[in-house]
Amino acid sequence: MKQIWGLVIADPNEIHDSKLKFIKQTKVGGTIFLHYEWNNVEIIIVQSGIGIVNAAMMTQKIIDLFYVNKILNYGAVGGTDRVKLFDTIIPDSFYFHDVETPWYPRSQTPGEKELYKNAFLKNDGINIASGNSFVHKPEHLESIRNDLQVDLFDMESSAIAQVCFKNEIKFFCVKGISDIINITKSEKQDINSNISKASKNALNVLISLFDVIKSK
Repeated sequence: MKQIWGLVIADPNEIHDSKLKFIKQTKVGGTIFLHYEWNNVEIIIVQSGIGIVNAAMMTQKIIDLFYVNKILNYGAVGGTDRVKLFDTIIPDSFYFHDVETPWYPRSQTPGEKELYKNAFLKNDGINIASGNSFVHKPEHLESIRNDLQVDLFDMESSAIAQVCFKNEIKFFCVKGISDIINITKSEKQDINSNISKASKNALNVLISLFDVIKSK
């Protein structure tokens, strides 16, 4: 049976040309889906927008509309001084850094899992946390790391991982480091330029792993 993958991208700065063969464009409501082909696999790409709600909504939408077998994600993330600018990382586990209750560990919403896993079993052993806040202040980072062993931060991937878990679909994720918290310049133009470069690195690594993904 032909595999159909969904590829969710958050930021327009993370969109890059690739050698994938373009098939067609589908528009559903106000959302545009781009269909590509690689080695008898159809890959449907959608830009979700920024934030965990947008990412979750668009992941569920692409699953429901196209019955995808797997979900992929690449993009830029901030990191601690454990990583280097423009490194490419295959994360291990996904957390929600801004989920806090008196009864459960940080990251665990009542009735849900504390963390979610990357389907790449061979990964870099570095964890990522997502939330609707951009982690850039040392005190914010310290607060999170008091509870969670994470070194990467974004605003989407954990939400995608959770939706995939609930749909029993494997989630494959690769990230590029666009900023080092409290070290890299935080001006918007610098961040956007770094996001473009870091995410392109991540896309190239993800494409190099397509055979691995197909075999899973």
